[in-house]
Amino acid sequence: MHLTWLHVLVISLPSITYWVCAVTLHLMGANRGYNGKVSERRMLLTQVVVDALQMSASLPRYYLEGDCFAFRWWKVVVGLVVIDWVEYWCHRAMHCVPLLRTIHKKHHNLIPVHTFGAYYNSAFEALFLGGCLGVISIALCGLSVLELSIAASVGTFFTVLDHTPAAFFSGEEGDLSDHEIHHNVCSNCNFSQPFWPLLDWLFGTRFEDVMRKEGKDPEKYLKRKAKRVNRAILSQPSSPAVARLVNTTSHLDDSVASISISSDLARELKKFAADIAASEGEGQSEEQIFEELRNY
Repeated sequence: MHLTWLHVLVISLPSITYWVCAVTLHLMGANRGYNGKVSERRMLLTQVVVDALQMSASLPRYYLEGDCFAFRWWKVVVGLVVIDWVEYWCHRAMHCVPLLRTIHKKHHNLIPVHTFGAYYNSAFEALFLGGCLGVISIALCGLSVLELSIAASVGTFFTVLDHTPAAFFSGEEGDLSDHEIHHNVCSNCNFSQPFWPLLDWLFGTRFEDVMRKEGKDPEKYLKRKAKRVNRAILSQPSSPAVARLVNTTSHLDDSVASISISSDLARELKKFAADIAASEGEGQSEEQIFEELRNY
């Protein structure tokens, strides 16, 4: 079969979907304030490798199969279900099997999540997950190149959304999606992706279920973890006032983890503001410094 640009376009659909969605969300400000240790450059370079692996695995099908452009809508639906089930069990295995956990470790360096990091995986993980998806969707379910490409593109779209901070959509600072909880709070839960959390609910791996099995209160545990995240964010002060706050947060209780400013934290901030205004206010009033700390 003669390879045409149409063939290349079809097998490139998942990659095109990633780049369009990830870059668009980034330009809209979804990743504003990102301070993780994985650079955006590394995420994008990894994506280029993942794209190359995906296309290399798809190309031979044009020469081995007859009807590569067959389209049956119900097969696409089958593909979506396969993606959800395979990704759940592969993802869960990568947190339970020591060898697989090692190859998945790279992805969990992505804290907090970032749209560019949706597929920030090792090459071994990409081959493992891609191989499982390929065997089941092609050998067992008989999806054509076009059908699998469409299903994979839908999966890619939702995977990018999974790695977009929930606060960007909700407008509420500190809001966390299920997948953000998996990355930032508890990696032993919320394995479902990219579509719906049905399998987590079905197999008892939701964050709430896992915490209760361990005898922990989900809300309190989340607050304690949020406190650590807040301190990590505050570790890059933007002004003398904020720098002063960074050095004095160690004694605060869990109220600092609250998304809104609690009365206890407000009192602490007012004390900091008064102290800073007296010693290093640089012309700012106590009220101005308090608002700066509060907004930060």
